[in-house]
Amino acid sequence: MNLHDPLVKVRVTCVICSSAAIISTIYRLYVRRRRIWADDGFAFFSMLFLAVQVVAVFLNPGEFSSLEGTGVGMPTSITANGIGATRYYMMANMFYSIIWSARLSILFSIIRIDPDITRRYFMKGAAVLFGVAWVILIGQIYWECEPEPNWKSKPVPQCELNADVGICQLISDIVSDSLLLLTPIRLFLVIRDKWLRYRLMMIFSTCIMTTIVSLAHTAYVIEAAGNIIVMVALVENCISLIVCNVPVIVTSIVNLQESNPLDDGLTNLKFISFGERQTVTTLGTLPAHH
Repeated sequence: MNLHDPLVKVRVTCVICSSAAIISTIYRLYVRRRRIWADDGFAFFSMLFLAVQVVAVFLNPGEFSSLEGTGVGMPTSITANGIGATRYYMMANMFYSIIWSARLSILFSIIRIDPDITRRYFMKGAAVLFGVAWVILIGQIYWECEPEPNWKSKPVPQCELNADVGICQLISDIVSDSLLLLTPIRLFLVIRDKWLRYRLMMIFSTCIMTTIVSLAHTAYVIEAAGNIIVMVALVENCISLIVCNVPVIVTSIVNLQESNPLDDGLTNLKFISFGERQTVTTLGTLPAHH
């Protein structure tokens, strides 16, 4: 195995990062298996999209040979060339699908534990906008790449995205991640337990990690940095999925220490809301019995 081969580097990065992300999701789904909700569903779909991306990474982009006396690499068949282009589109589509389904998982995690009906409606509207952004960004790949098909004849086909794609990614990343960071602030304020409040703030603030990697990926897209774009995209995907699993994993570990491994830590949280005490269940809010 030649570690200096860019394709090998991409595959090694994919295996290492994807393994951690998939394991974290499986653990999350195991912990939540008796109370599956929308946030768990989006985490599950994000994991499935990641599995498809892993398959795409390991697809052979095409067998190539050198023209005699020229040293020019050419695909041995049209089919091989088509596989390479399909591989790229699979990876590009899964990139957005993994990230946006992970963000929706985080958003629905907040919806699940927020007792305020107005904020819940607002966040559901934001979820619709997340879906719209997801579709637009995937569509942008095709209207940028299809008019210039020359990239499909490269040994390892990869469309050279222009700065407009990077700018759109940057705007959508900043807006969505800011929303995920700012939305829980009111929730932190109404949680009575001080240490739980600090812990939730730490958990949701891990979205900053995704934002940092997103900025790095966007910078490489704008600079047309080649293979490094793919590697950073893979890392961003996996961090996004891991981050959306962090709330369940952390609270599960805490509960294991308290001999209550089946609780995800988000049941029976005490809130102060409009002068009344409320208990939040995994599917909504119920007035606490006095």
